[in-house]
Amino acid sequence: VKFYSFFINIFYWIIHFNELKNTLILKKIIKKRINTIDDVKKEIARFKWKKEKIDWIPWVITILHRHLKDDCDGAAVYGKFLFEECLKIKADIYYLFRGTIGHAVAVTRDKKIMISNNNLVTFKMNNFEKELLNNLIFIKSYEMYLK
Repeated sequence: VKFYSFFINIFYWIIHFNELKNTLILKKIIKKRINTIDDVKKEIARFKWKKEKIDWIPWVITILHRHLKDDCDGAAVYGKFLFEECLKIKADIYYLFRGTIGHAVAVTRDKKIMISNNNLVTFKMNNFEKELLNNLIFIKSYEMYLK
């Protein structure tokens, strides 16, 4: 997925090249505006889930240019950006699967906070894996995850 996602993003920005500068400015503005977990919660609440025709992973600037509309891959990428670039909190993207159904989430490295689509979830920390796999807002009871 990552290999052809690169080419899809490149193609997207060839088509929208004249809007790249403004999108990069928007990214800088967001980085300055987001300073707290509450800011992240408000920002990710603006994200709109949209079913994609093909599965690909957009860049942050692509997500911003598309007005925060993408599937769970986009939400996870944007969530990781909000954690790492805005709050300076390390995060990872987890890919969860149930049969052929998959879902991507961003989780802070301390495993306390997750972004799943437009939701920010705080873990209770009793059992991270169990909470991650069973208490997702979008789809419940995933069987495994890959980091």
